[in-house]
Amino acid sequence: MNFREELIEDLVLTDPASTVLLIGYLRGDIAAAGGESASEKEYVNSCIRRAPQLKKMIKGNCRLSFAQFNELLLLIDKNRIGKGFFYYFFVPTESWFDLPADRIEKPLQIAEQLQESLYDGRPLASYNISKTEFRTGVIRFRGFAMLRYGNFRFAHKDLRNKTIAEICDVLQPFSSDKHIMENKYQLRPAKALAFQPIDGNDTWLPGYLSAPSLDDASYLLHAALSYLRPAEYQQILRKRKPTKEKQSKLDAKISMLTAEAAKHWRPHIDGFLE
Repeated sequence: MNFREELIEDLVLTDPASTVLLIGYLRGDIAAAGGESASEKEYVNSCIRRAPQLKKMIKGNCRLSFAQFNELLLLIDKNRIGKGFFYYFFVPTESWFDLPADRIEKPLQIAEQLQESLYDGRPLASYNISKTEFRTGVIRFRGFAMLRYGNFRFAHKDLRNKTIAEICDVLQPFSSDKHIMENKYQLRPAKALAFQPIDGNDTWLPGYLSAPSLDDASYLLHAALSYLRPAEYQQILRKRKPTKEKQSKLDAKISMLTAEAAKHWRPHIDGFLE
């Protein structure tokens, strides 16, 4: 599964500040705004004040091993991560489940073994990530974090010390390899009953859908009655037996209201009554 975050992708990686920002994005310490927000600038400055040697350690196009990455985190007073987290998110492989079809039966056990196996012709334990791979891993982590947890900080706290197998398990079904998904789809049981389409007019609407339409109909009906039966309203009002002066004012008011009702409601009522 591929994720995109343009604000993070546009960071200039040769700038040491970008590496510090990526750590903040990974941990959920700051919101991603491309390094332009006041909170991001303060985060970078506070980390560099805490560890002046940081700039020298991450300058240029340096590469970081698992041990060096954790050393970097400790320098700025952040919690370390486990091997599983480092390899799963930062080693540039399409999927830890990207295995031959005949080895799909036990994907979690195989993924656990891969943690100490070879990758790209080298021992995985000695793999050093580039800044580009680090950025890609941060985006990858944030994508899975939103899908599974909805929160970067909590996702980092929960996943940082898990093994590859545990991470794969927690991130299901989002972490599944396409071969596994295809295999499960092909092995699905046949449907017991054939589906028959039902016209929308023949189905019941949930209350939150039907209520607005009923409210509109009730409102228009009330308006129609107000417009089409003014004589009944006049009789109700005149039962109060007003004086001649009040009767004159009442007649004028009824005429005015009737005219306003006709002008405002007639177009709506015609359509409703049809």
